[in-house]
Amino acid sequence: MGDFHHLRDFRYRLTADTAAIATLNGKLRKVTIHAKSTITVVDGPFNGARLVDISWEGKALMMSTADLKEHGELVDHEKMGISA
Repeated sequence: MGDFHHLRDFRYRLTADTAAIATLNGKLRKVTIHAKSTITVVDGPFNGARLVDISWEGKALMMSTADLKEHGELVDHEKMGISA
């Protein structure tokens, strides 16, 4: 994904099953978000292999920036002012 946009509140469609992290009762749990699912980036940081906060199906999760860059396609092209 060469032209990755580092913006919160934008939606991305995943091109492959991708791992995420959930917190349940104070414990971390691995969650798999399936390919073709749409996620929303909630907050950064957006560099390196750090975790970004995302929302998926009403759940607050975390995903690595590297995974988002590798497996995410921007859905909000019009919001960005770019052609799809």
